Amino acid sequence: MRYLLRALLVLSYVVRPLLAARQLILPHPQQIEYGSGRLPLRGASIGLGSETGPEDRFAANELASALSLMAGTTIPVVVGSVVNRCPPASAIVLVRTGPVDALPGPDDHAGADSREAYEIRIDSRGAEIRARSSAGLYYGVQTMRQLVEGDSGDSFLPDVTIHDWPALAYRGFMMDVSHGALPTEDEIKRQIDFLARWKVNQYYLYAEAQIELRGYDLVNPDDRYSQDQIRQIVAYARDRHVDVIPWPNFYGHLHELFRIERYANLSLFPHGDEINPLNEQVQALLEDWTRQLAALFPSPWFNVGFDEQWELSRAKGILGNSVDPARLYIKQLKRSAELLHQLGKRPMFLANPCGGSREFSQHPELISELPPYIVAAPWRFYPAFEDLPDYSAC
Repeated sequence: MRYLLRALLVLSYVVRPLLAARQLILPHPQQIEYGSGRLPLRGASIGLGSETGPEDRFAANELASALSLMAGTTIPVVVGSVVNRCPPASAIVLVRTGPVDALPGPDDHAGADSREAYEIRIDSRGAEIRARSSAGLYYGVQTMRQLVEGDSGDSFLPDVTIHDWPALAYRGFMMDVSHGALPTEDEIKRQIDFLARWKVNQYYLYAEAQIELRGYDLVNPDDRYSQDQIRQIVAYARDRHVDVIPWPNFYGHLHELFRIERYANLSLFPHGDEINPLNEQVQALLEDWTRQLAALFPSPWFNVGFDEQWELSRAKGILGNSVDPARLYIKQLKRSAELLHQLGKRPMFLANPCGGSREFSQHPELISELPPYIVAAPWRFYPAFEDLPDYSAC
């Protein structure tokens, strides 16, 4: 019994600080300082000033819904000039001090003065989330949702001051809808809901031939997203400050197109996987796809793929000895990038050991030919292909 009492005493010393520990917040704020008070949720309200937009109201409604669920009572949203002049007691006020800036742009930066930075102040009298943009306000809401302590009717927000900003300006997730069953529109939206809670701001939709394009009725007619579905997904994501970025593949990975007899002769091999860049019909098709996708996705970014050109090394034997495969690749990449630049997009391409970085490592003189506005995204196969050469230094 004596040993049991000792064990219980030791356990109590271990458990007590764990029980007193604050809620885990993900991502962890850059600066956080707790006080000793608390703000009960019962009787609280969400306050918005009269100068607010739909983005601010969306954030306020999402916070009200989450806190109401945890408090076991309805927490209303109050909008109007009274909130500006004299916020009611126990109000959680949302304040945006700058432009909407809902989505990340090509020149975003991280830091305390960034577009997505926010502050939270909570004490026994009320709370405030303050941010420069609607995105920062929304991220403050996501953090506040994680701060709630207690159960149902006794739930509360702790006395705390938070200054937070992203460590990275771009925090993306890639969804490959080309390999395996096509996720439903609702599943894509559930993914976006989940990612937005943790402040992810980019959703790369990798679709080789799974998006409806006008004039291509034979391409995956029963296994693709309609253009209206894409618009719905893009709008849904924007409400949650997630930018949906198109990611087709404009060199290889096009068997879904080339397996169709009408397009079989456009590939390097009949019914193959990669384009024949010397075929002008290919150029017309890719330009059409580029223009349609650029119009469908408002994102300033556009990833053209260009990875895994397994057939590229054999181009000389098929197209003639005068053809330089590496120069064929870079010429086509520049052509895609220049069109996107004309359309107001920032082009991206993949640079991995099986395409992209391979060409540039073997032909470093080609790097200088890349336009300054293109973004290379290097990555490696790991651990499945550890024996592949490392071109990450390129």
